[in-house]
Amino acid sequence: MNDTTLSVQFTIALISTYALQWLKETKFFPWLTTETQALNRAVSLVIAFLASAGILVGFDHTAGVLTISGLTAANLLHAASRFVQQWAMQQAAYKGLVMPPRPGTTPPSNSQETKQ
Repeated sequence: MNDTTLSVQFTIALISTYALQWLKETKFFPWLTTETQALNRAVSLVIAFLASAGILVGFDHTAGVLTISGLTAANLLHAASRFVQQWAMQQAAYKGLVMPPRPGTTPPSNSQETKQ
């Protein structure tokens, strides 16, 4: 993976992680909350797959037409490795940057304590 691909993958991981966190706190998807861990993980997996596969989905609501492009065998085989990378990056972004601190834990201190 070259530097450009890595930066794009990480950017997508960060954006999708923040978007998922935002959706959990809005009323747009009442079934997606901070308490639905298994469902959140499933949605994260779907986002990772779609982001890595390059599959585009469009819906024309006036005509009622759903268009899916990029769904080829070669594209899906290539997406398998990118899927694992993308999901791992999403998990790293969530746990390292987005996840709220757990109750009863204190954030790490940036100052070094001196021992006496």
